[in-house]
Amino acid sequence: MFWLARYMERAEALARLIDISKNYAGTDDDGTSWRRILRICGDLETYQEAGHALDGPSVLAFYLLDDTNPTSVAYSLKAARENARGARHIISTELWTHLNTLHNTYSRLTARDIWISNVSNVCQDIKIGCQAFEGIIESTMSRGDLWSFYELGKHIERADQTTRVLDIGYISLSSGDDDALVSVQWNTLVRALAGYHLYRSKFPAGQYARDVATFLLFEPEFARSVASCTDAISGVLATLAKRLPMVPTDTIGTAQLALTTALEAGPEQPITPAKLHAFLDGLQLSLGEVSEAIATTYFGKTEDSLVA
Repeated sequence: MFWLARYMERAEALARLIDISKNYAGTDDDGTSWRRILRICGDLETYQEAGHALDGPSVLAFYLLDDTNPTSVAYSLKAARENARGARHIISTELWTHLNTLHNTYSRLTARDIWISNVSNVCQDIKIGCQAFEGIIESTMSRGDLWSFYELGKHIERADQTTRVLDIGYISLSSGDDDALVSVQWNTLVRALAGYHLYRSKFPAGQYARDVATFLLFEPEFARSVASCTDAISGVLATLAKRLPMVPTDTIGTAQLALTTALEAGPEQPITPAKLHAFLDGLQLSLGEVSEAIATTYFGKTEDSLVA
């Protein structure tokens, strides 16, 4: 259940990242925007070593169709289905049917179905499929320990992916506060995370990079903010500690404290793309340590063995 949540959240987040990258790339053919998403996802070196071209169609195939790439949508949906198969006895028929349909529909896509002009539609379909999955599991899953592990996986992955979206946006866009085009692009990024209306209610005047960063990192009412996700993680871990008092949680507590402390410290001021990137990279490492601690404490396995 932990990894089922992570893979489904990852598939949706990757669709968002791809759509954002495509919008930022525009008609620019030098590969800068596509190189950026590869770097943010930690795939640039592997991608270049494989000899892939640094252009839109090749990167889209890598992230949308290549089910041997652990950071692709295709791999995530396949892995989610296999995790669901292992949990078939505890998930609803409706959930299993939906996940099978989503996986089978998506696995039939080929490079002929994906091109720059229609990739937004493909990404939209992926997001809707993942959101429907979330709605079904929300309404059919019993609220026991297994639900807690599902929620942990979901919020760890969601926080991690929000840092990546913010990173790719902050590096891609200039900091010109009065530039109308930049304002539109920041709007696009916040919309991609389904946070536009809440963002405008919190920051009604202007469109500033620092406001977007503050919103995505610290806004407690925004379900995808890093702060909201870390609060949810803390709450679920506290619930599990009460339900399973015989399990020692010192390792988790140490990792959780490091994550909370890092987030509360915030990025170094004044915020620059380089400073924010370093801060977000640190958050991603801290989230990974929390995930690793959960795996070794409750599952008796490491992250690597779980992914494999």
